[in-house]
Amino acid sequence: MHSSTFIHTATPLALGTARERIDVRQALRALSGTHAPRLAHLGIGFDLRLPEHPLDVHAVPDDLPRLFAHIADVAAGVLRPDSTLHVLARAEGQHAVINWRDAGEAPP
Repeated sequence: MHSSTFIHTATPLALGTARERIDVRQALRALSGTHAPRLAHLGIGFDLRLPEHPLDVHAVPDDLPRLFAHIADVAAGVLRPDSTLHVLARAEGQHAVINWRDAGEAPP
């Protein structure tokens, strides 16, 4: 499993939406608090790497945590015990990029 989530930080705000400037690191830290214990119970490690500086995006506040939780839930369903879900967040120009990668034995 290897996946990247690209979040464009320069997306114009659409009329009628309740988008706010959000630091992606906060949503990922919250994910770590809620999903790392569940993954650990399944024998799956969780490795979160965040930049030192804010990684701001414009988003509907509840959308990012829901999206990240969905990705972690899918990972929990397909990763094998003794594997690790690695999450790396970084800035690439005007984009916030989040890489999701697993490390462990390949399935038979």
